[in-house]
Amino acid sequence: MLTGTMFFRIAAIVALFFLQFGVAHSAESEFVKRFKDALEKNDTQEMSLLVSTSRYSVPDEVRALLTEAQRPDISKEDKDARYNVAEIMAREYKDAKGEAGLLIEVKQAIFNARLSTPIRPILSNGVAEVRIPKPTGASKNVFLPDNIVIKKGEAVRWINDDAVMHVFSALKLISADAISSPKVEPSSKWEARFEKPGEYYYICFIHSSMIGKITVEEK
Repeated sequence: MLTGTMFFRIAAIVALFFLQFGVAHSAESEFVKRFKDALEKNDTQEMSLLVSTSRYSVPDEVRALLTEAQRPDISKEDKDARYNVAEIMAREYKDAKGEAGLLIEVKQAIFNARLSTPIRPILSNGVAEVRIPKPTGASKNVFLPDNIVIKKGEAVRWINDDAVMHVFSALKLISADAISSPKVEPSSKWEARFEKPGEYYYICFIHSSMIGKITVEEK
């Protein structure tokens, strides 16, 4: 049986195929080339050694990959490949230095790349609404809107218009605080009030592609 780490590495190796045979947009550093080669071979010792011996330059290497991934003129496969390499490199850096800051930065960048442009929703009595609609065409298992900005002390109400249940929570590592819904059945709703400013990245644990973000600002 594949563990989560094994699955993640296999997915990254597949993504590397697209990265190697896609169009190159900038010259890769020798470090990135060696790291990708070790990743393709699933040589975890070599990856760890590369990061531990070059740890002072790793943040710049990771951020360069993120910058490349955010270019508008590269394919989705190339974007995903760069994000995957950046995340694995950041994980190795976390293990080498015991610092999670770079990994958090990478995971937030990847999450943000999948979201719509943030909006400030119209509130009703200090409550913003996020709907979970029924599938229509290519749109399935989504939060609408998926990226909102509210003020400290305001609340968000999720309304399930779908025909199936959803359960969602903020991702602990990259969110300002915890939120965790109960089972939100069809035709039901759930509400949470936000007292702590920051960014909340949340995901449906039944449908992993279903993501959302709430940014809570100081008043």
